[in-house]
Amino acid sequence: MNNFLTDLTLEKKEWFVVVKILSIWNHPPKHPNDHTTMILVDNKGTRIDAVVPPDSYKRDFPRNLKEGEWYFLWDFDVIPPSLCERNSNHPYQLRFNKNTTMDHYKQKYTSEFLQCLAFPRINNASEEDKQFVVDVVGVVRSVSPIGRLLEGGSDLDSSYVTFKLKDLAGHSINCVAKGSFCEEFVRKYSRRISDVNYHNQPIMVVLRFWRISEFGGKPCLITKGGCPRMFIDENFADINRDCYICFFTAGNKETASSDNDNVSDEEGHLLCFLIHGFCLLASLLQHLKGQRIDATVPTIAIKRNFPRELREGQWYLLSEFDVIPPSLPERNSDHFYQISCNRNTEVDPVRPKSQSDFFNCVDFFSINNASEEDKQYVVDVCGVVVSVSPVGRLLEGGSDMDSRYVTFTLKDTIGHYLNCVAKGNFCEEFVRKYSRRISDVDYHNEPIMIVLRFWRISLFQGKPCLITGVGCPRIFFDPNFHDINRQKFMKCYTQGNGEFTPSDDDDVFMEEVDSN
Repeated sequence: MNNFLTDLTLEKKEWFVVVKILSIWNHPPKHPNDHTTMILVDNKGTRIDAVVPPDSYKRDFPRNLKEGEWYFLWDFDVIPPSLCERNSNHPYQLRFNKNTTMDHYKQKYTSEFLQCLAFPRINNASEEDKQFVVDVVGVVRSVSPIGRLLEGGSDLDSSYVTFKLKDLAGHSINCVAKGSFCEEFVRKYSRRISDVNYHNQPIMVVLRFWRISEFGGKPCLITKGGCPRMFIDENFADINRDCYICFFTAGNKETASSDNDNVSDEEGHLLCFLIHGFCLLASLLQHLKGQRIDATVPTIAIKRNFPRELREGQWYLLSEFDVIPPSLPERNSDHFYQISCNRNTEVDPVRPKSQSDFFNCVDFFSINNASEEDKQYVVDVCGVVVSVSPVGRLLEGGSDMDSRYVTFTLKDTIGHYLNCVAKGNFCEEFVRKYSRRISDVDYHNEPIMIVLRFWRISLFQGKPCLITGVGCPRIFFDPNFHDINRQKFMKCYTQGNGEFTPSDDDDVFMEEVDSN
């Protein structure tokens, strides 16, 4: 029986794993004493670094290993990380020896196992984030002329190009391709824009295994080592280009403010925002640039005849408020600060600044493999309901309403599953809306699309899931948003899942519960 990469320890000597090569470089080595490096992944999405020493090649080690293919690997050494710059966050590293064997394996998983990092997190990365390579998806917004690094080197090695990407939420990151990667980007980008079928439409770029760093004193993604890869307007098993561009166009076409818009988030505490949701006396605000922030309305503001008819989805001009460090027990946004209204705060309705709903959708794979930091903030998802459990009761008790829960499973356009848990009044809301939908006289077993907004990533019965928190979660059945067209989504879902057959290993749960 083969093992998973999460099973590896230093104590055991015999291991059998099935892995996919995500990236391989210096293969075969250009010089006799060089080693080959790989980034491997198993079918659970766990990455690990692997090194092939020169002695392995002397033993007739395969010289035609290819990225994107699966292999059965055994008789290797598990060692502590030894690379100067690590690529994965796995606690160990693989080192091949003279007995290591690597044979092709016919694997049914087509996923590219992207580990995309949000643009705001890259722009505000911790030192730990900078230790490992990351993936991103975005649209090219600008490209600089080719520059030359001051440190010299050969003409090719010293060249670089900078470009800017924009994501679905309107956030931007700077990217720097150096040396041969500069040449590759310029070649691919020039070929794309010079194509006879190109008419200034958005260009999607997927960057894989780039490093978070700084360039010119600003945060950026940069190429380093041999592992970075770039793909321009290509389709992945996990990313449908047409769907991505469709969402990008819908979400970004009206985010630019006019010269007359009185908006400032730098000074003066004057801010134009969209109310997304209420959480007791806290609300989640969205600036027209797509940046979310938590806001609280203390009791003192309520007593001062604070507006009592604020509505979700409406735009307001907010002035004379306090900017404070985050103080909520559970934060909703990843903004560094929080807004606290005071007795002088003014909230006045204004005309809509954008029709966008500013979705912050996270892919199902990222949720099922979320870090602890990812679990700190609320997220949005979109999928199709494939199963619903009976209503259960939580063991911790509470009132009859508070202790009730329902679990359901969503499936996305590429066949990934996500477990969801609605508790308390959200359980009642989900059951009511779902029952109404399937009992409709016009319902004939067609797929039911659902949008979940402001849910939290957590664990339920030991498995990753989305779960309702306090106050802010929202549930929408078969909706049409400005940013998400239901008919287009269902078309992508039907096309993307037409040939997908879940295996017994797929993590879809339907736990046993006591119905009421």
